[in-house]
Amino acid sequence: IYKNNIDNISTGMDLVNSTALVRNNTIYTDPNSSAAVIAGIRIAAFTNAYVPVIDSNYILDHFYGIFIEPGSSPVIKNNVISKKGGYGILSGIAGNVKILNNKIIATLGYDGIYKNGSIVQATSNFVTGPFIHYGILLGPNDTLKNSIVTGATNGIGVWDDQGVLIQYNNVWNNEINYS
Repeated sequence: IYKNNIDNISTGMDLVNSTALVRNNTIYTDPNSSAAVIAGIRIAAFTNAYVPVIDSNYILDHFYGIFIEPGSSPVIKNNVISKKGGYGILSGIAGNVKILNNKIIATLGYDGIYKNGSIVQATSNFVTGPFIHYGILLGPNDTLKNSIVTGATNGIGVWDDQGVLIQYNNVWNNEINYS
């Protein structure tokens, strides 16, 4: 899925049981949408064997930039997500999720990268708020390296530190840098 302009829609792309390469698209979600899910890209699958690649897209959204629902093990890299509320990347109960070299810029948001149930490897991301909750929130068995987090209430947070590896990050100008 290559070089599309998607404008004023509730969900820009809805990938279900897909191993698609989504590259160089521009997605703008409708700020007035009342849909249940408002997302630039929504990813879901019945098993974690599906590995879609989301690469080099520009997403201007009003709730979820990229929303990973149950299933799949996506690679999300080199994207620019501009936020006006909600989450930059929300990873639900999925497989192994790689979040690499993305820029998440918010005029206001809840969380830049939010993990809930998947195993996340986040490397070389730039996340800047203001974010009401976390720049990046991690959990068990996650890895966060070489990322920049600034302008959040809590820069980097961990809800369960079992097996978590956090190294070489630049975290500053948050109310609390690590929590």
